[in-house]
Amino acid sequence: MGVKKKIAWLDTVRVFASFAIIVAHYLMCRGFETYPFTRRICYDLASFGVFLFLAISGYLVVGSLNRSPNVWDFFKRRVIRVVIPFTVSFIFLSTVFLMAGLLDTQIAEFSPFYKVLYNHEYFMNLIAMFPLDMNLFVWLDVNFVPFVGEWFMAVIIFMYLLAPPLKYCAERAPLITLAVSIAVSFAVFNATVDWSQDGRLAYNWWLVFVRIPEFLFGMILAIKRDVLTEHRVPLEFAATCVLIAYTSHFLEFKAHTTYLYFDCEPKIFSVTLPIIYLFFSLVERLNRLQSTLLDKFNGFNDVSYPIMLIQHPIVFLFEAKFNFGELHSFGIFFVLFIMTWLIFYMSKFVKSFSETAERLILRRA
Repeated sequence: MGVKKKIAWLDTVRVFASFAIIVAHYLMCRGFETYPFTRRICYDLASFGVFLFLAISGYLVVGSLNRSPNVWDFFKRRVIRVVIPFTVSFIFLSTVFLMAGLLDTQIAEFSPFYKVLYNHEYFMNLIAMFPLDMNLFVWLDVNFVPFVGEWFMAVIIFMYLLAPPLKYCAERAPLITLAVSIAVSFAVFNATVDWSQDGRLAYNWWLVFVRIPEFLFGMILAIKRDVLTEHRVPLEFAATCVLIAYTSHFLEFKAHTTYLYFDCEPKIFSVTLPIIYLFFSLVERLNRLQSTLLDKFNGFNDVSYPIMLIQHPIVFLFEAKFNFGELHSFGIFFVLFIMTWLIFYMSKFVKSFSETAERLILRRA
């Protein structure tokens, strides 16, 4: 029951992370190159949004494990709730793009179903209906980007498999477990650097063992909930940690950039983990003080996962059709509004259909 009390503020965190990622993808469209600083800041927010999603997943997993009668039930429910919306999004968006191709062939070419029907590319386009690690495509020598979903979806599924032993260790020795996970992250990342450089691993920073610390940190914050609430570690201390870590990070990279930024390498944990704690704590406090004010904002959480699944292809489609640098400011606003409207209402459809499918599958399982 403890985790359910925190749903409101977790909704706020998840919606914030979703918006950060979507805005960053908007600014990656053609025509926004003239705003490099803004794009960089939004990219930072998007990267942090991904780290927040990993931490949120770890936080919620603790409650799921506590409520599940056995580990198999936990695995079954968690995986179904990731895979079903993913697959529904893939089929729905592929079909919509294929049908829209009756008006514009270029739109149809975005659909994996088009590649299956006209190019006979069966295997990879159909297997992509399930969340797969991006590196798997590299190992299979396939130059392919998943049609729906973010790169971290398969990572989260693997983390669910590791969640029971991680929870066991975190409950008994949280700091030692976190330190070991960071050491493992550094070791795996450094061991695969050469593989990344020669092309065998395109995204070694998305390997599950590299990303465990954020997920585990979320678990620890759930296990030690009083750290966020009753016996809160002073926020000033966390803020100081963030400032020191961010300053050292900036000094290390100032030869490459004139402002601060996130990256996905393990050394960023010195920045991201204190910020995750600080952000969680501030949002939890804000929800206690202004819960009514945040109700509508938190309501977007109902479709946050489908939004993350379908927003990328829609953004890519609009990018192919519009050069935002050639549009008037009103035109830019109008196109972004249409894009956002499509993403939101398509996500509501995906969620409705996915929930029905999940209930049927869980009832029979």
